[in-house]
Amino acid sequence: TGDTMAERPQELWLVERPGELENAANRLVSVLRGVLPASDKDFETVNRILFALGDNCFRHGKVHTGAMLCGQAFPKNGVVEIAVADTGQGIWSSLKRFPSLAESMQGDANAILTALTLKVKSAEGVVRQGFLNTLLATARKTGGELVCMSGEAALTMRGGEMRNTKVAY
Repeated sequence: TGDTMAERPQELWLVERPGELENAANRLVSVLRGVLPASDKDFETVNRILFALGDNCFRHGKVHTGAMLCGQAFPKNGVVEIAVADTGQGIWSSLKRFPSLAESMQGDANAILTALTLKVKSAEGVVRQGFLNTLLATARKTGGELVCMSGEAALTMRGGEMRNTKVAY
């Protein structure tokens, strides 16, 4: 009900440049803080998730039209929904930059599964789980759901089980 956009809560935020991600994530988490009984640590985790997913859009998706971030809460149902969408190059195209993966990729569904289970190497040579891998593990641990869509595929993890489906491009 505020007079300016900055004074009104927004569940949906178009981030046009990577430098705007921190502000967008903070604002969305602020909206969630107003309706959810959760700890500061929980909200910090949600903030990091929103930021990292948005960063993936720019860094890996090579998106030129921005990233759409969404954070919604349904307290009566005990549900928090976080969504990030972009119109970038897609996971399959992004993973093709690695010669070892380019040869084994067999489509969008395989690319999504690879991204969700990928281990990455830091500049120092340390191997760790990738962000999407960590996010999948978090959804499993908390009994949450995860849907990852790219190209003509969607992978859904619900109740600890993963399923691939074909979707319209």
